[in-house]
Amino acid sequence: MRHRGHLPLFALALAAAAAADAHAVVIDDYTVGPLVVDTPGVTEQTGLSPDHVIGGQRHIEIGQYVSTSTVEIAASSGMQFSSVGWGYMELTYDGGDSLGGIDLTAGGDDRFLLNFGDIGPGFHPLGIYVNLPTYTSKNGRSIYLLDAWDGVSLELPFSALPTSMDSVDGIVIDVFRNPAGTSFTLNSFLTGQRSLPGDFNHDGVVGALDLAKWSTALGVKTSGGYLASADANEDGVVDGRDFLTWQRAVTAAPVNSAVPEPAAALLATITLSGAALASLATRGRRRQSAI
Repeated sequence: MRHRGHLPLFALALAAAAAADAHAVVIDDYTVGPLVVDTPGVTEQTGLSPDHVIGGQRHIEIGQYVSTSTVEIAASSGMQFSSVGWGYMELTYDGGDSLGGIDLTAGGDDRFLLNFGDIGPGFHPLGIYVNLPTYTSKNGRSIYLLDAWDGVSLELPFSALPTSMDSVDGIVIDVFRNPAGTSFTLNSFLTGQRSLPGDFNHDGVVGALDLAKWSTALGVKTSGGYLASADANEDGVVDGRDFLTWQRAVTAAPVNSAVPEPAAALLATITLSGAALASLATRGRRRQSAI
């Protein structure tokens, strides 16, 4: 787990969520229903605000096989999952029985957005399932989260899932069994869309916050249908080509367009030296690929 010299990851995630696409559906922003669960079994949370948890309920199932697994949800830190052995978790959003066939595409959204905080060392398999049980991998999409991905935002296009997203009855986050143990933090789980090239945080503005997203994700390689939010050309890797997309978009913006930082600072950012970019690229190449 790495700690960088910038704003806390959860604070950045909350800022991004506050400015997110107005059409986004909040699956869970983990700001309501605080809890700590560290024993095997099923925990039901009901009566939660549907503005913060889709359907107003969470169904949490933990199994641990002579190990210790913990799920902690807090408004200040998101959802944290950890295990020291063969632990697993399923977090289901189904309103207690069904979400009633909700249309996640109604506002033009075409993907899930997962905003992560700290990711610990080890093996981190995570899957998303919609309307289907988690018996086999073909019923959803899975990815291995890597320790080097602290603060990275991932997207799962609806087109990658084997079910229609205009009539959704249930959504599951599944963390697989892991003999080596695992830990990660998920700050928010939303729907969204790519409306502007270079708008990596989905706030409708191309600016320095998007460059920060690109820098955090530089070198991330994804597979299994998942994409990093900073992967502008959706080729499965965040690299210099994605930076150029951002650069073209931010320099093409109208002079009177809204930006979240002073123009002079933004222009200085755009003129990143070749040496600085090369340094970032070198760091990015050290990241491992997702399996």
